[in-house]
Amino acid sequence: MKTTFPPRYGLLLLLALSLSACRLDDFEGVEGFSYEAEFALPLLNTSVTVQDLLDRSDNSLSSIEVREDQSLWLRYEDEAEVIDGGEVLDDFPASFPLPIDEQEVAYSLANRNGIGIEMADLRSGTLRFEWRSPHPDDLDLTITFPGILRNNQPLVVQAFIAYQDGGPYRGSIPPIDLNGYSVRTNEGDLEINYRALDQNGIHRDLDPLTAFAENWIIDRVQGTWQNIDIPLEQNELDVDLYNSQVEGELYFSNPRLVIEVNNSFGVPVLMSTDFFYVEMEDGSTLSVENEFVEEGFWIEAPTSAGASRRSTFVNSNITDIFNGSPSRLIYQPNLVVAPGAPATGFITAASQVDVAVRFELPIEGSARNFTVDSSTELNFDAEEGQELKAAQLKLITENQLPLEAQIQIYFTDAQEQKIDSVFSDFQAVLVANGPPTTTLIDIDEEQLDHLRESERLLVRARLSTTGEGSSPVSIRADQEMTIKLGLRATVQQ
Repeated sequence: MKTTFPPRYGLLLLLALSLSACRLDDFEGVEGFSYEAEFALPLLNTSVTVQDLLDRSDNSLSSIEVREDQSLWLRYEDEAEVIDGGEVLDDFPASFPLPIDEQEVAYSLANRNGIGIEMADLRSGTLRFEWRSPHPDDLDLTITFPGILRNNQPLVVQAFIAYQDGGPYRGSIPPIDLNGYSVRTNEGDLEINYRALDQNGIHRDLDPLTAFAENWIIDRVQGTWQNIDIPLEQNELDVDLYNSQVEGELYFSNPRLVIEVNNSFGVPVLMSTDFFYVEMEDGSTLSVENEFVEEGFWIEAPTSAGASRRSTFVNSNITDIFNGSPSRLIYQPNLVVAPGAPATGFITAASQVDVAVRFELPIEGSARNFTVDSSTELNFDAEEGQELKAAQLKLITENQLPLEAQIQIYFTDAQEQKIDSVFSDFQAVLVANGPPTTTLIDIDEEQLDHLRESERLLVRARLSTTGEGSSPVSIRADQEMTIKLGLRATVQQ
């Protein structure tokens, strides 16, 4: 297999050859002449923090938080589920009849699907009317809604009923647009008054007279609420922190499960769950047990529209579960507005309840031989006829982190099947909180043959905290490690 070098190093090689050869015509007539050149290829020169490594990884971390004390916290967070107030207000019937069988009636708007209106703002909707008159007289009809107002003026509907020969006759009033109107009830009752006066000013009953509320869309309700279930979907929170782990142990001292709810519903809400469990990397499941699962928890309500309140439930009793290598949290949340006795409050179409569930992990704990893999492509592009004759890796590290590392380097094919290894066993190259360390790694002839065949370089690292993983440590955002890796190679033409 031909070993090749990147074009930029090919130019450096040509320059080196031209300087060392002086005059190539001095060697005219000498057959079989060959020459060697030695040069270094920098492969890596970087300073990284734990935050950098996590930012660059392909895991599903939602965020990495740096707190005032420079402590690092990892977050695995489910995308917040948002419940709009309009979804709840849609439970109030959009269309319903209002029978007006007396001159003064009160129609109850209390406890309609759990919603009782004291005050409501209408975005849209109509009122239309149908009547039947058994009287042989022309009538002046006036219908007044003291509790349906615009600009503080009640809705008044007027119509002239012309007598028609032939006995009782029917008629209607076209729909009236209620956009911009508000509704005010008297202890939950919508009051309606009507008069149908003949030419002598005497009231005549219409039998029947009915108003039809149609297609009401409500922007805001102040009133009573009771037992309104809000359906939510089953949610899953992936935790792939252990996906790149090969073997070993990783222990977090204080992991937390946090449920955070932002609520702008002006009414008490209870959050509960049908099930709450964790799938582990080995396929087993563990149920999460806490007060939330057993009893639910109350979400605090704001006292004015446009404001919100945050309620947080924290379960710190998950150390054993999280350190057992979880892969996914699965739960079925439920929300109930005002369970039990009726509650007074408000909900607007712009109100929201945002539910977020997350794992919070302080970078505090211990590790013992926690093993991870990382690979990179080998891509040497050399001129035709050039051959790699010798190579040596040079690794320089400086470490401010309280982590020790042993590494093994493998030569692999494109599918990362191992061809050879650099060391006979893992080598300690990173000292916790240590000074700069230089490690020279000679590549022997057999390894050189394997290097020529290789297409990728696989680095496997075993990480341990101090004391062989027995002592928990904290890692800060300002601690970093510096890594320099280079290849010194000899090429023969």
